[in-house]
Amino acid sequence: MTALIFSLSPFTTKAEEPLVEVRTMDNVFKSYKERRGTHGFLLSISGEDYLPKDYVSRIDAENFETMFGDSTMPVYSGEIGYKFNFVLGSLSALVGYGYGRVSFAGSGEERVLEFHRTTGRLMYIMDNFLAEPYAAPYFSFGIYDLGIEEKIPTLDASFSGQTKIGTLMTAGLLLQLNWIEPDTSREAYIGAGLENMYLDLFVTQLNATTSDEDPNTQSGFNVGAGLRLEF
Repeated sequence: MTALIFSLSPFTTKAEEPLVEVRTMDNVFKSYKERRGTHGFLLSISGEDYLPKDYVSRIDAENFETMFGDSTMPVYSGEIGYKFNFVLGSLSALVGYGYGRVSFAGSGEERVLEFHRTTGRLMYIMDNFLAEPYAAPYFSFGIYDLGIEEKIPTLDASFSGQTKIGTLMTAGLLLQLNWIEPDTSREAYIGAGLENMYLDLFVTQLNATTSDEDPNTQSGFNVGAGLRLEF
């Protein structure tokens, strides 16, 4: 007898009845390419080294290198979004939030710079060319804005503001982790609908915002890594 696993989907029928997703044990042992549906969603956490090398202080006009030396700003982010699967891969619409902070006191005056980054982007993932997406390249383009907080505590000086919108581009590689613990991966699929767990390696570039009055927050290619879940 074929075992059935039932789970409630957030989608509803025309009669407003919950749509029941049926996952058979046969389906559990199929490859990702065979079993994946049309719709899904992504959830991720990540960290990257952000270097806004052309940033100039709004307090005393010092540049980033003068203020923080060789330091970069570590930015930690979370992201969630909808995923549409099709024959050539998938397209995702994602929103995210990131927080970065860097401090330095080498000049005798402690300085602190914090960024609060919100993002929205579209991502194309090449995840349907193999039976299992052991390595799936991706590309994304999106927009961001930054909340900026800058402080020099020893001088009791501070600045805070919000930038206009800027653009960002990302290229990355998703490395599937399911094969490390296949039994655990199947249990996660049955219990929570987790299709894939990925190690996410990427580079991101931020371009300047649309306002000449904003601080220059553009960057070169920032290297990052994280964990991405597909449901």
